[in-house]
Amino acid sequence: MQVHGWWSIKATIPTMAGMVGAISGIFAFNYLKGKVDRDLELLEDHLPLSQEEVFSDQH
Repeated sequence: MQVHGWWSIKATIPTMAGMVGAISGIFAFNYLKGKVDRDLELLEDHLPLSQEEVFSDQH
C-alpha cells in the first residue's frame, strides 16, 4: 500500500462515521418533528375556539 493511500483510508473512516451520525440525526429530527406536529394538532382540536365556548361550557 502506498504511503499516501494509508492516510486517505484513515481520513475516510471518521468522515464516514460522521456521515452516519448526521444521517441518523436527520431521521431522528424528522421523527420527533412529526410527533410534535401531530400532538400539537390534537391539542388544537381540543382547545376552545372562543371565550363564548369557554363560558358556555362552565354553566
